[in-house]
Amino acid sequence: MINKTEKYKTGFIGAGKIAHSLVPAVIKSGLKVVSISSKKLHSAKQLAVKNKVPYFSNNAGDVLERCNLIFISVPDSCIETVAKEISRLPGLKGKLFVHLSGTKNIHALASLKKKGADTAGFHLMQTFPERKPVNMAGSYASIETEKRITAQFLKSFALKIGAIPFTVKSEEKILLHIMCVFASNFINADYYNASLLYKKIKGKLPPIEKLLYPLSNENLKNIHMKGIQKSLSGPIARKDFDSVDNHLEKLTSLSKKDKSIENVLETYAIQTLNILYMTRNRIDGSKKRK
Repeated sequence: MINKTEKYKTGFIGAGKIAHSLVPAVIKSGLKVVSISSKKLHSAKQLAVKNKVPYFSNNAGDVLERCNLIFISVPDSCIETVAKEISRLPGLKGKLFVHLSGTKNIHALASLKKKGADTAGFHLMQTFPERKPVNMAGSYASIETEKRITAQFLKSFALKIGAIPFTVKSEEKILLHIMCVFASNFINADYYNASLLYKKIKGKLPPIEKLLYPLSNENLKNIHMKGIQKSLSGPIARKDFDSVDNHLEKLTSLSKKDKSIENVLETYAIQTLNILYMTRNRIDGSKKRK
């Protein structure tokens, strides 16, 4: 780990979507970003110029020469390969390498650790859909490392960019990422299913994203304030099983004419069972055993 009295010179290997948010955040935190590299030189240049970073290249070795804190912001599937390529270069001892993956743990950087480097995982529980800076204030950040001093540094860094840090064990990290998929990506899938039904309505409606947003937004607010179960509304919460039967009947009818609705029907059935499982004590009137 870098000595406390030594200034961090930060670099990025990879110039994708998350880097476009994290580079300016790092700079605002007070750390100096010195160098950026990417396999595509124009990507490194674009990110560097936008944030007034002095050096950019398509060679990861250039980042290592100038930096002692290196964020590896490449796709998850490339982390181990990139780490092995870097491990063949000299001067790794004492440098801190941090990958940003939610699915990979720090064992993906084992080749760097063998060469005397410090390694860590820093996963921002936020969505980065475009190459535009995302406000990370209030987002949670999981920290995975084997050294307490490294964890302390990354916690401090997280707080400086407005994130809320917590530590996670290597073997449990992937569970967090699956949770993120449920809370983020699956909402898109639900909206996609809704859009298939939206297309069946001949009347003029507002765009589906605007039509359903107030409903989704209010539900998320309620979940945040009241909890998952207490914020539940809809037919099952009201014990209105006739409506559920009507929904299933309509979707079954549509699926016979349109194959794309088959998945909507299956998803509705599965999610209905999930809600029934979640609310089983309220539905059947039973109480949990003490």
